[in-house]
Amino acid sequence: MAYVLKDEHNLSNWLNSLTHESDVLKYVMLIEVILAVLFIIAGFIIFITKDSYGFLIIAGVLTFFAGGHWVKQYENYKNSGFIKRGREGEIKNSDRLERGLDDDYYIINDIDLSIGKKKSQIDHIVLGPNGIFVIETKNWRGKLIGNETDSVWTQVKEDKNGNTIEIKLGNPIVQNLRHVQTTKSVLEANGINSDDVFSVVVVNNDNRDIRTTTPVLLPGEMVENIKWTKSSCEYSPKDISKIIEVILPDYRN
Repeated sequence: MAYVLKDEHNLSNWLNSLTHESDVLKYVMLIEVILAVLFIIAGFIIFITKDSYGFLIIAGVLTFFAGGHWVKQYENYKNSGFIKRGREGEIKNSDRLERGLDDDYYIINDIDLSIGKKKSQIDHIVLGPNGIFVIETKNWRGKLIGNETDSVWTQVKEDKNGNTIEIKLGNPIVQNLRHVQTTKSVLEANGINSDDVFSVVVVNNDNRDIRTTTPVLLPGEMVENIKWTKSSCEYSPKDISKIIEVILPDYRN
């Protein structure tokens, strides 16, 4: 069983932030609606008796803000669904890697790397005797359509009303190549060979019409792909420890 050096946290933190924001918005909206109703009632009374629009204008402003907060809360609800699915996919794939790889492999989940202007938030990095594997995972539903060099792929699925919709998604192959380049740059800047940094793209969906030369793996193919990858040399435990110190400097064994 492989060793997990770092668990997923970015998506969990983002989800917690959205949940907290939605809870706050719920109470703010309630207050705005109550105040708007009170100002409307008072506004009509004052309008009839004193021909003044002041309270009605305030009621309109409160209603406007309540509507804006409702839109924001709806956006949070949709984003929370995407984040939950993404987090679920990352956690499942981390478990597959941990259970499927031997104890000479090390797993770093949800890692941020940067050098110069290059910045990457990487789902998983696996370190082993046969190299460094930069893994991008996507937990996407529906049918996927795209080519290797397309900047975006198309996701075709049904909404809650049964209508067919198309959503544009970033090409994970192109995305992960950027992650690979960032990883190589970080290693090279620290005097570590970067010849054996490999891109691994995993999409949980086999309903796809994608034309690529780069393999787009199903989750069940990921572990074997890593095991059978040939590297230019064999990385010793000392080599791997040095890479861990560079990629995850805060880690303590």
